[in-house]
Amino acid sequence: NWRDAFFGDHFPNNSWFTVDLDNENEFEYHPEEEFITIPYQLTRHFDRMVALASAKVSPELSWLKMQTYFEKNEELSSEAERKYKWEEMTAEFEVGGDEQQMLVDCEDINLGFSKVAHMIAEVHQTGPNKLEEMALKAVLLHHISSDLPPPDYL
Repeated sequence: NWRDAFFGDHFPNNSWFTVDLDNENEFEYHPEEEFITIPYQLTRHFDRMVALASAKVSPELSWLKMQTYFEKNEELSSEAERKYKWEEMTAEFEVGGDEQQMLVDCEDINLGFSKVAHMIAEVHQTGPNKLEEMALKAVLLHHISSDLPPPDYL
């Protein structure tokens, strides 16, 4: 998604670090840290990331942009991956497995049965969108108030 691309563009490998709480003396970049840092930052602290990326730094302090600290959180990163990346969520349903456990996992990240059913229907759609769906998306996209009566075209 575009937030992942934003992170990659503004914070390339080796320009950021996180702290391993098991070994607080280690401040190096490790690729495996991306999976427990980036989703957490994208969903919980995106405003901070934008501020850091757009901060103006004088040339003599440009090295600071290569030393950005990001907190990591494995549990919240995992939740974000499952909640906001449909491929991750729907892959579980395509593979099959324990349906009861899948529903428990969905409830753990605050996705009820109705939302999951809508996600599956959207991903595995067999025809074009209904006119009502397209109209609702247009209302949301253009921030049209639902309190307003429709324009009179007569």
